[in-house]
Amino acid sequence: LIQKRPGGILPLLESASLSRADDASFMQNLSTKNNGHPRFRKEELWDESEFSIKHYAGEVIYTTEDWINKNKDPLQTDLETTIRSSSDTVLGNFFGKYSLSSGSMNTVSSQYKTQLNDLLNTLGKTHPHFIRCIIPNHTKTPLKIEDSIVLDQLRCNGVLEGIKISRLGYPNRVKYAEFVKRYFILGEGSRKFADAREATEEIISHLVEDSIIDGEKVQFGRTKVFFKVGELTKIEEAREKIVEGIVPIIQAASKGY
Repeated sequence: LIQKRPGGILPLLESASLSRADDASFMQNLSTKNNGHPRFRKEELWDESEFSIKHYAGEVIYTTEDWINKNKDPLQTDLETTIRSSSDTVLGNFFGKYSLSSGSMNTVSSQYKTQLNDLLNTLGKTHPHFIRCIIPNHTKTPLKIEDSIVLDQLRCNGVLEGIKISRLGYPNRVKYAEFVKRYFILGEGSRKFADAREATEEIISHLVEDSIIDGEKVQFGRTKVFFKVGELTKIEEAREKIVEGIVPIIQAASKGY
């Protein structure tokens, strides 16, 4: 819908900018080419220049008013023409001889497409990390959080969708050795297994028998055990209950001496 030929927005805008088309004909061509596309919408009651795209984060309404003129980006050519007509002959001759403008029109859409491809190529060669900054309110007031503003940012950043996808999978995962080291007290006889996976399976079986966790929400991998959302929390709570019962006994024994 954005850059794929022949009906993508950028190719159509590029074609309209290089021809004598106007904004109205561009909008009509865009509607004709993308009519029926699941992410493109054009309502009869809307202004003739308006259409919407259903992006990943939500639907956005655009207006094509003056798109073609802006896409041609005539500012650079106008500046060069102005400088060439300067009363300073050295400056005028310099820009007359070394023009920055190429023979073909370099539109904003073509520059954007090139920059986007370069960015994707760069990201493909790296391992980027991002820090998300959330604005709590629009008044810069400390200790004040407006739920609607925060949720809107999380939705647009894809965080809520990421959480939804994560819940469908097994987001919590622990290596077998680490799991046995922390939760061995939850499974009787787990220490007798030399293999960490077998010990983990023994602990999980006890937890399922005691109805602490759901066995359908646990999967065993080659090196890790996987849990659906909430299951690992239940295991941790069960461990804390046992530890809470052991601590007073140890304290009583130590105070007895």
